[in-house]
Amino acid sequence: MTLNLELESLENIIKDFYNVTHIRASIYDGNYSKILSYPKEHSPICSIMHNNDQTKQFCSQSNRNAFEQCKKEKKLIIYTCHMGLSEVAAPLWDSDIIIGYIVFGQIICSPAQTHLTESIREKCEEYGLDIQNIHDLVSQINIRSKEEILSIAHLMEACTCYIMYREIMRLNRNGFILKLDEYIDSHIHDKITSEALCQEFYMSRTKLYDTLNDTVHMSIGRYVKLKRIDRAKYLLASTDMSILEIVDLTGFKNYNYFCQVFKKEVGVTANQYRLSATDKSL
Repeated sequence: MTLNLELESLENIIKDFYNVTHIRASIYDGNYSKILSYPKEHSPICSIMHNNDQTKQFCSQSNRNAFEQCKKEKKLIIYTCHMGLSEVAAPLWDSDIIIGYIVFGQIICSPAQTHLTESIREKCEEYGLDIQNIHDLVSQINIRSKEEILSIAHLMEACTCYIMYREIMRLNRNGFILKLDEYIDSHIHDKITSEALCQEFYMSRTKLYDTLNDTVHMSIGRYVKLKRIDRAKYLLASTDMSILEIVDLTGFKNYNYFCQVFKKEVGVTANQYRLSATDKSL
């Protein structure tokens, strides 16, 4: 997945986030690779973890697990890392494709665990780390109430909306993807097969699959399905067409299948989405 990034703007956003919250934030791409963080330095205890090859892998695995959960639930999540610290992750979208994640954390949710220091000491011993000043390191961890964490999470969600609206981080739609989008848009009502696409773009099925996987990290079938859902969302929000008409126009044909797919991909029913879109336009 190739992204177009306005790095200076991204850094300014998470720098502003830090200036308001005094909590470190990071942005990752859709492959779980870090793009940038502010501040660059971890908290003292997390620095120790990241400077050790073994424990750094546990930190990376915590991130991957969180991103996988984000991808599955398609929303912001609050989770606990392998050291017992609280973190928050939210997906970044380009249309219906998750292209990255924004994360903040390395904090303690108050009331702090009674035996947090001892728990971290035991973890360090389990990892073979001999750290004498555990209490001092834990005392430097940012402590926030559950209500504060939720409020900061809402602020972070606002940052994700700004990033997406201003297209500060977006999918690099190369010439092929632009032409593919045009083809799908003009055939949205029809059955779109890989055979038809191979014929249209003069490429083998293997080349078609490899190109889609390299560009958007999904199969052609899923990409077409998300494009149909995107069109359905537009029609639900901007017209008074019946859902049956929209099902037919977007190529789903089967009403029950459309309802099942829409709820799974969007998180709400088509009727709920229409009502929400209507409320926002008032």
